[in-house]
Amino acid sequence: MFSLSENYVENSNDFFKVGIYARLSREDKNSESIENQIQFLKPIVLSKPNWKLVGIYYDDGVSGTTFDRPGYNRLIHDVENNSVNLIIVKDLSRLGRNLLESLKFFEYCSTNNVRLIAVNDSTDSYCRNFQTDIMPVLRSFLNEIYSSDTSSKITSILKSKKEEGSFIGAFAPYGYLKDKHNKNLLVVNPETCEVVKRIYQMYIQGMSFNGIAKILNQEHIMSPAKYKENTTLYRCGRSKNYLWNPETIKIILSNPTYAGSLSQGKLQKVSYKSKKFKNIPKENWIVVENTHEPIISKEDFEAVQCLMSKRNYHRNNIVHHHLLSGLIFCGDCGGTITFSKTGRYFYTICSNYKRYRTCTRHTFSEEILCNIIKKELGTIAEQILDIKTLTSMAEKYINSQINAKNRSKLSTSKKEIRDIEKRLTEIKKHFFKLYQDKNNGVITVDEFKDINSMLSEEKHYLNTRLNNLKNKFESKEKINQSSDSIKKYVDDFASFKYIERHTVAKLINKIEIFEDMTIKIHYNFENPF
Repeated sequence: MFSLSENYVENSNDFFKVGIYARLSREDKNSESIENQIQFLKPIVLSKPNWKLVGIYYDDGVSGTTFDRPGYNRLIHDVENNSVNLIIVKDLSRLGRNLLESLKFFEYCSTNNVRLIAVNDSTDSYCRNFQTDIMPVLRSFLNEIYSSDTSSKITSILKSKKEEGSFIGAFAPYGYLKDKHNKNLLVVNPETCEVVKRIYQMYIQGMSFNGIAKILNQEHIMSPAKYKENTTLYRCGRSKNYLWNPETIKIILSNPTYAGSLSQGKLQKVSYKSKKFKNIPKENWIVVENTHEPIISKEDFEAVQCLMSKRNYHRNNIVHHHLLSGLIFCGDCGGTITFSKTGRYFYTICSNYKRYRTCTRHTFSEEILCNIIKKELGTIAEQILDIKTLTSMAEKYINSQINAKNRSKLSTSKKEIRDIEKRLTEIKKHFFKLYQDKNNGVITVDEFKDINSMLSEEKHYLNTRLNNLKNKFESKEKINQSSDSIKKYVDDFASFKYIERHTVAKLINKIEIFEDMTIKIHYNFENPF
């Protein structure tokens, strides 16, 4: 073992206040534990009559590439307060694996008359030749090389895991759990998956990010951050309000994980020495399809991505849901076309005219415009679709679907209809009480407006959802195996009699309206005419 007396003969007047420092990183699997390091150093300290052990400092699970560590910082604090003037470590790698920072620390000890001893490396800063000895520098350099090599190996292993479709995140995304038997596999979380499904459905129905967040907060549904903190060791370091917000909704709607695909490698460390990350371009992400059970169908996920790609859609809360919102543009100035209400009807208006009067109105009835679009889509469908073959396919499909599973879905729809009707009754009572509270001075006018707006938006969404459920419910109950019934169903589909916004967004890139009332439709497919 290294003998301290070989390097430095202590003066009987010298008195050292000793701090033992130990460190172990997650990568140092073959290194001795924190306890073993302390047990190795403690007898050395206690054997010296003019040494006094004043503190034991350690960092467990912290990389040596950074010198910003809790235990190390506490040690330096005590050095600054003159509580410690001798630091002893088992070897220099325990001190750190960053050459530049290690050299700075050597200089710090020398400047502040602090003695540094690394027992297994035979290093003592009180040696006469310490300032010219190349070995501490060389060992620090080798320690950094080791850290760099370890980092490269770990990065390579993690990259391989990502490419094979293994989940390597510390926490599963909201809506999922890590499998108990395989931490790299995601399984659906029954407690939160229904919230994810609902978020997608609300967005497809026309609600905004902000509108969805408001409803979830109003219903006191636990946000992802709060849920993670309640069920894992995660602790949120930034926001403490734990409320749903538009950005959280957008992240959930944009994450392909919910469609059964893993997309990883979105961030990369600037350096193995740094805690900073840089964003990786989307085309360089590691994406693996069908790695786990999806919560959202690929069709619904793609529909949502299509809706979000349309400009000026969902920018604010939506009170009235426009079928063509975000798809209409001015054919003369290129600006966006928005909607303006006159009485009970909506009309188009050029945004540049509305704001700056730099164009003309481009007024067109929304109802007439929607009918024109539906009619043209129906005409195209007639030329493309073979109604007879489609009807035959529909018959086979419907016959295969009339089973226990379908009846179960009808039962679920019935329950949701009852729940929505119950909530609408509650909202009606809330409206009545809200007016009373305003008139009695319990709440201010501004508070009344805010609450009234939230309730109105929820009421509109619930009514829309209720009508859709009833239509689907009635359609499923009325549809039978007769050719006439199925043919009518196919005819309605092919003629676009009933059409939802996400379907329009898939088929149409944009619609241009000119001041002379001509319309030009740009499709996402080649028009057969």
